[in-house]
Amino acid sequence: MRWAWVLLLAAGCSTSPPPSAPAKPSYKIDSMRWLPPGNEVVYAYKTEDLIARSTGILSLRLRNPTADSIELVTPQRSETLRYQPSGILRERTGSLMLRTPPEVGARWPSGPGLSARIARVDLRVSVEAGSFEGCMEVLEERTVPFPGAITTTYCPDVGIVRIETVAEEPPIHERVELRSFGQAIDLKTVK
Repeated sequence: MRWAWVLLLAAGCSTSPPPSAPAKPSYKIDSMRWLPPGNEVVYAYKTEDLIARSTGILSLRLRNPTADSIELVTPQRSETLRYQPSGILRERTGSLMLRTPPEVGARWPSGPGLSARIARVDLRVSVEAGSFEGCMEVLEERTVPFPGAITTTYCPDVGIVRIETVAEEPPIHERVELRSFGQAIDLKTVK
């Protein structure tokens, strides 16, 4: 028993350096750091309807069909995005989802009836999935079919961590926050 304590103390007094932090990924295009490429990566989000006071879960799967694109897949639909030096392009509409580099006040048309701008940068954001630094907040304002706003928070090397949607008519106040993310695991049945 005494030797166990001696070994524990010796291990606790070790002079070996602490493990180093994982290396930051490098991207060929800056826009990739705001929605990082990853094949079969799954994001799980908590959804809240703040008017109806209900919650749920949204899952999103990323696929990389090509080196310069990413496909966002939900159970209802999929959307292909292209990485561009100017940002992330929605292939279906040809509009930018996100403009880079992140500069407060930068504006762009982000879809039919949508105008986007970078509202804030260098944010620290805490959600169930963790605390992230250097994040940016994009505000999209909708004029048709009804006025409203969508605020999306992107964090580097993570992607979308929060989305909040607000409208007066019809009344909408919804929030989506990242709970977890990582490589998809396929569970195979044992025969």
